[in-house]
Amino acid sequence: PSGALPPGLAFDAALGAILGTPTLSGTFENIVVGVTDASGQATTTTITITVDDPVTVTGHAPNGTVGVAYEAQFAVKGGLPAFTWTLVGTLPDGLSFADGKISGTPTRVGTFDNIAVYAESAAGGYNHAGPFSIIITDPLTLAGDPPHAIAKHAYSYTFTAADGGTVTGSGST
Repeated sequence: PSGALPPGLAFDAALGAILGTPTLSGTFENIVVGVTDASGQATTTTITITVDDPVTVTGHAPNGTVGVAYEAQFAVKGGLPAFTWTLVGTLPDGLSFADGKISGTPTRVGTFDNIAVYAESAAGGYNHAGPFSIIITDPLTLAGDPPHAIAKHAYSYTFTAADGGTVTGSGST
């Protein structure tokens, strides 16, 4: 062929094929490929080769809380749209996956390991984010029902925070 092939590709005349691994993305135009048969008849065609960036999946899945709306959005760079999204692993109860997004409201406490999100390009390249874990905890609660106080007597009451939270407060007299 004449014209510039993408870097990393070469024409193999014995096979009649362009082979290799492209090292640079872009559109490479005006590549002329020709053939001549045994009787001397020849023809050419002009082609364009487009090399897409590799598919990269970005995003992460944060931890969540039972009863609280949850969302984790993943994005894709490179490749050729449209993308096919796939989730591998088991999501927490109450969550679902569609179009690169995990969403819903978790209904059960637990640690959900070995989850991965894959995106496949229309051109065939794919990549993934993960594996990762999603940890779902109970909502933080503050327990306590302080007793009545008596005027001019010392008073003390200690609150407890479920799930390891820190009790804070303010007040003035």
